[in-house]
This record gives sequence, structure tokens and C-alpha cells, in this order.
Amino acid sequence: MSIREQILQSIVTRLAGTSGVGDRIFRSRVQALSRQESPALVVTPASEENNTLPGGVSDRYLTVRIDVVARSETPDQEADPVLASAHAKIMADTRLGGLSVNIEEVGTEWDLEDADSGAALIAVQYRIQYRTRMKDLSSQ
Repeated sequence: MSIREQILQSIVTRLAGTSGVGDRIFRSRVQALSRQESPALVVTPASEENNTLPGGVSDRYLTVRIDVVARSETPDQEADPVLASAHAKIMADTRLGGLSVNIEEVGTEWDLEDADSGAALIAVQYRIQYRTRMKDLSSQ
């Protein structure tokens, strides 16, 4: 399994117990979430850059998107404690147990809709630096 996939799985695991979501944490979910499934978190890889270094090593920069889906008359307010809790869990160990070199928050986007009494999709992006062997994505 690639270091990238290990990082994504680690993030999903670390998000367990996020305030307000229970077990509604999904990895790359493409189906729409029902009202009963919100608030929820969806973890998705967004992009990756590579910088090849001497010695057959690559520094990689993986952008991971964490979507918070909330539904209420004020969905952004409902999502706020979820966002705060998820952020604290992700940033508690910026090395992800040795899988990464660093994690930094890139930014947040809010998308509010008038869908069945209000819905929000709030996307937070994190840039995760990690290192692999140039010829083997599964070893550091």
C-alpha cells in the first residue's frame, strides 16, 4: 500500500470521535448524503505535487480535502464545532505517526445552499508533505 493511501487512512482513523459526526466519516464518498447522515465528514485526496531529490528520494505534497456536510437552518453554525474538532484531531500530530514530514492548513471554502431547509458543504484543505523512494511509493 502506498504511503499516500496510508496517510489518507490515518486521517480517517484520527477523525474518529469528531464532535457531532459519530461514525459518519467517509473516505472519498461520491453518493449524496441524506439529511439523516449529516453532519458528516468526507476525506478526499485533491492533488499531489512531487519534487525529486538526490539519492532517489521524492518529497511529495499531498493536498487532502476534508468536507463537512451539515444541514439545518444555519448549517455553517452547525458545522463550526465539527470543523474545530476535526482540525484539532488532524493537527494533534503533524507527523501522522511518522508517515508525514508536516501538515499545514491551506484554506477553507464555504458553499451554502437552500436545500431542504439549508445545507452547507465546507471544504478545508490540508497540505501534507511526505517522502517516498522515487521508484517505490510504499517506502520512505
